[in-house]
Amino acid sequence: MRKTIIALAVIIVIFLIGGTGCLMNSTVSCSSGRDNRNINNIALDHMEQKYGKPFTYSAPGGISKLGAHELLVTCESLPDQMIFVEIENYRDDNRKFRDNFLAVKYRDEVTSFFHEQASIIFGDVNVFYEVAMQSLSPDLPANASFNEYFANTSGFISACIELRASSFSGHEQVEEMIGSILAESGAGNITLLVIFVDDDTFGTLDENDLREKVVRHQFVHCARATRSDDGEYIEWLG
Repeated sequence: MRKTIIALAVIIVIFLIGGTGCLMNSTVSCSSGRDNRNINNIALDHMEQKYGKPFTYSAPGGISKLGAHELLVTCESLPDQMIFVEIENYRDDNRKFRDNFLAVKYRDEVTSFFHEQASIIFGDVNVFYEVAMQSLSPDLPANASFNEYFANTSGFISACIELRASSFSGHEQVEEMIGSILAESGAGNITLLVIFVDDDTFGTLDENDLREKVVRHQFVHCARATRSDDGEYIEWLG
């Protein structure tokens, strides 16, 4: 009888401890959810004050390796575009906000610039460019012009330029085009993939198709231009 009572007491204690643990976990989970909602709202208020436009929360961006809080937002003035927002030190009052709003805002202008520079030399071109989900320098003014944005060294740009094989006359013309693009942009990290394909294929592929052709070495000519902290260089892939 005594052993039975002791066993029951042990079970009750274990149950109570386990229940308390569950309640504690639930409380932590709820608190974490509230914290995320609060910081998201703070980020939305910051974006509205900075750019003078209302923003809407879209999705979580995750937690960066540096412990920053990240989220994706939208803005009516840029329909169907995701804007990346990053908050460092988000758990205290010393928060630092970064975003890529200007990169999204000037997406079409960057695409047009690449198109103009390439078409001067090669005529028909196709340009594929998507904004990187990376934040820009917080020192960049909210009302920065396209030229101010494009000259900012904190930017990251990756684009793919498709050209007709019949327009190729040597490495020099490609390097001239790349040189003019790099000279105009101050972005600290740029990667340009320049691909020449058969004239019959030109215009029928999307960016994923073109990059797959590079992987499979199924192109007429191809060059990759890169600017990074290590400098600028052009690599001919074939």
